[in-house]
Amino acid sequence: MEEESKKTFVFDTNVILHDNKCWSSFKEHDIVIPIEVLSEVDKFKSGDNPINYNAREFIRFLDSLPEEEIFDGGSSLGQGLGKIRVVLSFDYHERLRKIFPEEKLIDHKIVNTAYCLSVDPTNKDTKVIFVSKDVNLRMKAKALGLRAEDYKTDVVTDVSSLYKGARTVTVSEEFMADLWSNSETEFKEEAYENEFFILNANSDKRNMSSALATFRKGKLFLIVKSDAIKPLGISPKNSEQMFAMSALLNPDIKLVTIIGKAGTGKTIISLAAGLSQLGFNNDGYESLLFTRQTMSLNNRDIGFLPGGVGEKINPYMNGMWDNLAVVSALSKKDGQKIQKLLDANRVIIEPLSYIRGRSLLNKFFIVDEVQTLTPQEVKAIITRAGQGTKIILIGDISQNDNPRLNERSNGLSYVIAKMRGQDFYAHIVLKRSERSRLAKVAGDLL
Repeated sequence: MEEESKKTFVFDTNVILHDNKCWSSFKEHDIVIPIEVLSEVDKFKSGDNPINYNAREFIRFLDSLPEEEIFDGGSSLGQGLGKIRVVLSFDYHERLRKIFPEEKLIDHKIVNTAYCLSVDPTNKDTKVIFVSKDVNLRMKAKALGLRAEDYKTDVVTDVSSLYKGARTVTVSEEFMADLWSNSETEFKEEAYENEFFILNANSDKRNMSSALATFRKGKLFLIVKSDAIKPLGISPKNSEQMFAMSALLNPDIKLVTIIGKAGTGKTIISLAAGLSQLGFNNDGYESLLFTRQTMSLNNRDIGFLPGGVGEKINPYMNGMWDNLAVVSALSKKDGQKIQKLLDANRVIIEPLSYIRGRSLLNKFFIVDEVQTLTPQEVKAIITRAGQGTKIILIGDISQNDNPRLNERSNGLSYVIAKMRGQDFYAHIVLKRSERSRLAKVAGDLL
């Protein structure tokens, strides 16, 4: 039975660039690396981005294995684990030549290796599976009758059950009265640290029929509208925005994730909260750092644009400047303060690739469009946080321009699934569009 259940996984290049330790996730099964994959990986070994790091680490790993084994029967990955081997090119199979005549394409050569292994009579007791992050290449493999799978080790199992960060609960009139009277009360229900609650009670007292609260260390703490929760005088427009501002202004919460469709206020409230906490006398964050993916995390992408770094990054950051203008307009009282912060270079806008390898101290660090990043890339960002730094990850997991990522595999979903319950973490889902009726209807219907 063990022989019948044996599997051989053939890796595409993107699996290795996604996770250099991908080989460790396949238990007793064998792994095959087509020689073309090594050629592709070699192209990415130079640079400071996560894919460059992954390329170098994987090459070093292969180099540490016995040469006489890895190019022959395979080298053992450890006790109870399978073997890994590098396979030289097969002749292009006649079936692929008929269906995919572009023999010189690297992708087709990699699929050819998987196909030839699957039809090899010496492998009749082994199931060959092609593993790729490229959905189109997986479809091509399936068209040949190959079994093809996504690399799912860091994929969220079920997006519908993803942590929401807040929920509605019905409580007794006595519970509600105690919360309003003392601003905190014991809470016996199971809850995550920094989870938010919309509380409802059947009460004749209109001002005590509902409340907003957050859970910390066994207690619910009342959240009320006040000047303390209006950064730069900007008031939250709904319960979810109240929760977001509460988390963004809480110095004990070092990591905040905010998801929501266009127009829900993700960027505006994050900027307002960050700007309001930049002090001039070392009494706040040293600076606000804003970044997002340009086209990819490769430094060469912005090199095609004219000018210096600032000029190159500006086309990708127009949305941030638009939001900053809105914050300034809404906060007439603090408009001069915002301009002073800009003049003093306290608001820094940089391409995401410039964050690599740095230790960020005492920064209010906003990363936009995080759903376009891989789990490994988001990990690289969060691990940059030094003393006093707060990281805000914002995006919309339902909208992704990265063809190799989806709602389940992107870095934002992964962080939400893994970080829930940490006492330094809070998550908020913004549901209502506050930009305009047009934006709301478009977000819902289009």
